[in-house]
Amino acid sequence: LTQRCAVNATPAISIALGAGTSINAALGARAPAGSTPAYDALVAARNYLVTHSTTRPRFLLLATDGEPNCGNEGPAVVNLIRSIHEDHAIDTFVLGVAASGETSLRSTLNQMADAGGRARNSTTKYYPADSADAFVRALRGIAAATTECRYTLTNAPNASSAVTVRQDSTSVPEDGVDGWSYTDASRGQIRFNGASCQRLTDGLVEQISVHAGC
Repeated sequence: LTQRCAVNATPAISIALGAGTSINAALGARAPAGSTPAYDALVAARNYLVTHSTTRPRFLLLATDGEPNCGNEGPAVVNLIRSIHEDHAIDTFVLGVAASGETSLRSTLNQMADAGGRARNSTTKYYPADSADAFVRALRGIAAATTECRYTLTNAPNASSAVTVRQDSTSVPEDGVDGWSYTDASRGQIRFNGASCQRLTDGLVEQISVHAGC
């Protein structure tokens, strides 16, 4: 049990751009061991972030398929997530794998999501990932929710271009109240306003697409 509950005090892979291959290799080298040391993992993540200052917003992502254990159960984890949010301004996204009959786990996941400050505006507060496709959708939704309602374009469209913006399959109009608008005259970035921004921060959007036509 001690080994299954062990958590490294520092990240196994340094946090940096382009680390995807190393992360995949590290994940592939391990297998689930039956325990869920969520509390110690969050403590290690919190300690890392608070000792590495930045002006950028910072987030934690807790992905789990089981109730927290290893000596610190659900209520302790909920309180820790809340203190990370309130004391350090670090929000926690919760991604959970829970079958429909796992009511206790689902309740704990919802409580953790609420405590982290990034609960979805839905009955299911956490990001559900009950299949491989759902896992990918959840990660896309989390990524969208961290954008601060701004989206950088790969190429700035010409002033005369007809630009179509969608959140998933929903068309978003160019509108400074509830739609999208350019952040400046360079047209290199758009901002989502009002209701369209709220959909992002509520975690209800999985993909943003922008198409510039003639």
